[in-house]
Amino acid sequence: MIFALITVSVIILAFALYLIIGHNNNLKRVEYVFESDKISREITFVHLGDLHGTEYGRDNETLLKMISEQKPDALLMT
Repeated sequence: MIFALITVSVIILAFALYLIIGHNNNLKRVEYVFESDKISREITFVHLGDLHGTEYGRDNETLLKMISEQKPDALLMT
C-alpha cells in the first residue's frame, strides 16, 4: 500500500514538473497580415502574450532575437 502511494505521488510530481518546466517553454510565432486603405505604409507589430515570467534562452536571448528579426514598429504586451 505504501509503495503504491509513493509511486502515485512520484508520477503526479513528475507530471506537474513537466507542465511547469517543459510545457511552458515553447515560443510560437504567428504572422497575420491586415490590409487597409487607411494605412499608407507597412507597419509591423510584435505582440507578446502569456509569457508568465518564463525565460526563453539565457537572459531571454532567444526571445529577443525572435523579436529583433521582425524589426517591429511597436511591441505590444498582454
